[in-house]
Amino acid sequence: FFITMIRNNPSLEMRSGLQQAPDAEGSLVQSWKKFIQHDRGSVQLIVLAYALVYLTVLSPHGLVLTTFLAQEQSLSPAVLSFFRSSGALVGVAGVTAFRFLVTRLGLRQTTLSFIMFQAACTLLAAFTYSINVSTGSISVLYIFMAGVALARFGLYGFEVGALQGQQMYVKENSRGAIGTVEKSLCFIGSLIMYGASMLATTPTSFTIIVWCSAAAIVSSALVFWKWSSTPEPSVQ
Repeated sequence: FFITMIRNNPSLEMRSGLQQAPDAEGSLVQSWKKFIQHDRGSVQLIVLAYALVYLTVLSPHGLVLTTFLAQEQSLSPAVLSFFRSSGALVGVAGVTAFRFLVTRLGLRQTTLSFIMFQAACTLLAAFTYSINVSTGSISVLYIFMAGVALARFGLYGFEVGALQGQQMYVKENSRGAIGTVEKSLCFIGSLIMYGASMLATTPTSFTIIVWCSAAAIVSSALVFWKWSSTPEPSVQ
């Protein structure tokens, strides 16, 4: 019965020339080649700046920071919940502010302003955390948490601007490849921080992770500043 059905329906026969699934490793290599060779808009700098903001543990919603604050700083669940929710609300405010400012300052200056704001807040958080480790002051710790939460204002606005810049300047036939590279860089950044946090078992050792996070955000701001200072590319 099955043989007769297949014979009567040639489309059900197996084809020896079926296209094989693309090699994942080869696709990734090709994506990196397209990323490096992309010649419009210096999008490599945008992608690098975007990926660097993932090289951090200073996130109100991050598992590493909230776990550390709960276990090492003995903060209550209520305080941690307020910390996380305030970060989300500040982030929404950043997106709203971006829509208002981009019509007045333009994409480049608006996005640069947001990443600079995030860098400033992150540096404030790093300084205050170092003071907290030395003094044990709970009020200084709250300033640290405020700096981390306020940084979300800059982060969310920056992400909107960076992604919009990529949409404008990345060639249509390279969008998939560059998106693949960007995701891999972001994943690597997150993986590095998760791995490093496993070694930070005390408040003193966690200070190193905090300052590395601050350095990554400042580096992102500098990279994006470099991009914003390049000549305006053609989008044709």
